[in-house]
Amino acid sequence: MAWIRRFIYFHGTRHPATLGEAEVIGFLTHLAVERRVARSTQAQALGALQLLYREVLRRPMGDARAMVRAAAPARLPVVLTPDEVGRVLREMRETPWLVATWTSDAARSGCGAGRAGRTGLRCCRRRPVPRWFGTSHR
Repeated sequence: MAWIRRFIYFHGTRHPATLGEAEVIGFLTHLAVERRVARSTQAQALGALQLLYREVLRRPMGDARAMVRAAAPARLPVVLTPDEVGRVLREMRETPWLVATWTSDAARSGCGAGRAGRTGLRCCRRRPVPRWFGTSHR
């Protein structure tokens, strides 16, 4: 409903039955260019308009392929290279270094990110061991 309402208001509260293919393309292009919405958001708006025209107005919406598509999101790297991991580890000290070293070793040894994540959780849950762990001080 929200996309249909936005479509109507975008065109000055004109009834959707009086709006055609050009207005649909104009609205969807506006979302991509001026509003800079995500591709999935633009697809959701298109789906709502298709439903409106097909099920409510019972008339063809027209071909919306001429609209400007929203930009695809930039993909960020998921994994650091071994050199990048080494640089990060060299900047860390004490407990964070220990936890990061254990988790990166678990990931590098081929046990997968899930296992490395569990190893990191175990590291954080462990109680600190006193420096005299070899003696019987209690």
